[in-house]
Amino acid sequence: MDLLQELNEAITAKNKAVIKSALTKIINETITFELKGPSAFVALLSMQDPEIIELTFQCIAELAKEDQNRKAFTDEVLIMHLIKKCSTLNSTNIFHFVRALGNITYENDQARSIIGVEGLKSVFEELKEIVLAWTPTDDLALLTAIFGCLLNIIMGEDELQKCLYQADVLTVSEKVLQFISGQFLKYEDCISYIVHIISYVTDHMVDEWITTNLCVLLVNILKVSENPEISVLCLGILRQQSENDDLKTCLAINGTCELIYNLVERYGNEVNDEESRAALKIACDLIVLILTGDEAMNLLYDNGNGIVYEQMITWMDSSDPDLVSTAVLAIGNFARSDAHCISMVEGELFRKLIALLAKNNKKDADIKIQHALLSTLRHLSIPPQNKFKLIQENIIEIMYEMIDIETSPVVFKLMGTFRMLVNGQESTARLLINRKPFLEKIGYWCYNSDHVGVRAEAPRLLVWLIKNCNSVDAFPMILTLPNCIRCLTDMLCALHGVMQNEALLALNLLCEFCLLSKPNVEVVDPMAKGSDKSLNYFSHGQTFNMFVKADLGKNLVFMIEKYHEKLTVDIINGVLSLIDTLSKSAEMNRYLKSCSIEKALPLLLVNGELDKVKHKVDDLTKAFQK
Repeated sequence: MDLLQELNEAITAKNKAVIKSALTKIINETITFELKGPSAFVALLSMQDPEIIELTFQCIAELAKEDQNRKAFTDEVLIMHLIKKCSTLNSTNIFHFVRALGNITYENDQARSIIGVEGLKSVFEELKEIVLAWTPTDDLALLTAIFGCLLNIIMGEDELQKCLYQADVLTVSEKVLQFISGQFLKYEDCISYIVHIISYVTDHMVDEWITTNLCVLLVNILKVSENPEISVLCLGILRQQSENDDLKTCLAINGTCELIYNLVERYGNEVNDEESRAALKIACDLIVLILTGDEAMNLLYDNGNGIVYEQMITWMDSSDPDLVSTAVLAIGNFARSDAHCISMVEGELFRKLIALLAKNNKKDADIKIQHALLSTLRHLSIPPQNKFKLIQENIIEIMYEMIDIETSPVVFKLMGTFRMLVNGQESTARLLINRKPFLEKIGYWCYNSDHVGVRAEAPRLLVWLIKNCNSVDAFPMILTLPNCIRCLTDMLCALHGVMQNEALLALNLLCEFCLLSKPNVEVVDPMAKGSDKSLNYFSHGQTFNMFVKADLGKNLVFMIEKYHEKLTVDIINGVLSLIDTLSKSAEMNRYLKSCSIEKALPLLLVNGELDKVKHKVDDLTKAFQK
């Protein structure tokens, strides 16, 4: 007689002895059984006999190893009966219970859905007490089965993962890892399940972080693991958690960056597919993120003697672009301190960076390396004493070769680095501002990029060229380039006062030049040769017409009406100076009146601390009302 048939007949006859015998035979049988449905096991789970319940758990666990039987057990009535048995679990039947539930839910979304949040809460509450009471002298197989079961239940189910996180699974996991992480080989399977669970539930942490102790435990696992899957999971968790400054410091103190460097040096030659490449990138990202913490960065820099700092310098010579970009970004993070920047430029490192940029300044070069180099060189160019040394190393011409690159993040860093380098460097600013292609490119970047940073950086670069060149030689050329004028007038409408103030500075200089220059000025391109040097002539009328087309008046009125309550004294003085200069031109005077400037001006007086400019506002308002 078929064993399943024997079991069904015994259940009908309520013959407990035969039921136990049939269940035992099924459990021990080597052949595969195919269930037609779960009804027999629903009946068994309804019985009160502890031995039958334990054998039923064990039988379900064995049969559910087969995909066909797993589908048969994916039944709401059976699964709910199983979950209700949580409250009756004891030391003899719990192992087979978690195996049964774990095997049913293995790669089984429907079963997970049936369990749901409430079912998982019930299961975990019972299992939690057992796990928290576990010690290394207890049954390892039980601990492994519990975490394997929990992993199967939550895999691929966001709501169940959130539920387990809210039920404090991280605290439970931390306590267990405290016991077992020191004996990795013995507990490898259990550690694997726990790390997988941590990886899933930490995805749902919002403004919360793992404890520093759990962080250290994961680092310790990473140090001893020979299991690539576990290692990558640990790296992924630590990378995600390294947004927190305390954890960055914890990771730095516990040698995480040195560990990653050694792992890469050891296994780098085995990076030969997408999966291993992705793992390498996670590891590299973690180094860079750790160094974004100020305390971690200073600790690992160690006055230029830090092991990690020296290791990153060696990676600059690597043939692997991911390692090169990581090294340069790491050095850039070390360079977030002026003292560190000055030290790097006093040494030879800056020359190595510039030489590397010279090898990567073409359109077909690696974007990540370009972005990293420009970001780092921007940091190095901030201290005033560094600028001249960088410029002497031909950095301007090397960067100028990059102005035709179209990758927005690279363009953003390129402009920012140019802006830092020209600050206080008159000859460099004059060199660049007299290059028409460069000015045209700035205007192009301002209006032909989807990158917000590029659109904001372009006008700022133009302003810094204007204010640092200490020369009006290039002003006529600027005044013939519509996009350059418009990007300055549009800058008036910026949300940030710094940009408004910079726009006013540049516009005041340009407008004063127009007013004080001769009516017709020959526009010369200093970089051109022979007959090409003379571009054309600009007149006051043409120039002011360009300001009109660039909506200078409208933008001034908009700026005053929208931001008058927030404007600083410096900005208001800049506004009044610009309006005063423009009003001396009959054409611009009429234009500003058409924009209703006289209605906007009184709004500047809402700030009670601006009594010193009241007479200026009154005088200009009256002048426009005539």
